[in-house]
Amino acid sequence: MASRTTRRPNEFRVVELILGAVMEAGLEGAEAALHYRMVADSLLAYVGQQAAYFLFDAEARAADESAWTREYRLVDPRAFPNITRLSTELAEVADEQIFEATVGALISAIEKRAETLRGA
Repeated sequence: MASRTTRRPNEFRVVELILGAVMEAGLEGAEAALHYRMVADSLLAYVGQQAAYFLFDAEARAADESAWTREYRLVDPRAFPNITRLSTELAEVADEQIFEATVGALISAIEKRAETLRGA
């Protein structure tokens, strides 16, 4: 489902669930449809990226994961001052944190849009 529309009952259940949540938050019509697609496409892209990553062999995954603690800490600080400043923090970010932050940002965007429409 990450790269296509399956048109299957489980897909319909997920779409129904997310649409219901978006409408419960206060969005209707085109706004609800747009924000559903924003949530679905963002989460499916993330899940698809994760699934593709796990297709790599363990050695390739280990090299990618260790890059945050090796190569990113060795960059030229004059050329990459922001990476240098946050290299420790970049290495400490976990996949679960990324997922939770993404979901939180999507929920906040929906809530903010609903508030804006109520105030209009």
